[in-house]
Amino acid sequence: MRVSAINAIAAVLLFVSFFAGMTTLVVGVEAIRNAVRFGNPNGLWVSAGLLIMTVVSFRSFRWVVSLIEGEFTRLDEKR
Repeated sequence: MRVSAINAIAAVLLFVSFFAGMTTLVVGVEAIRNAVRFGNPNGLWVSAGLLIMTVVSFRSFRWVVSLIEGEFTRLDEKR
């Protein structure tokens, strides 16, 4: 029961972190394009923030993957 609960939580975290990263990446690149096109320097700050959020989202994605791998390694060691 415990393993399935961990898998369910991990699957939700993977889904959320990956799609949050992809969304902020797309929005950040589009914000850069609009900032350059319209000459808005504030748009560059917004896009920089979105790209930082992208990095954080993908780092959390990697953290969840390593958490899952560690959980399965621990379960294999118990056997």
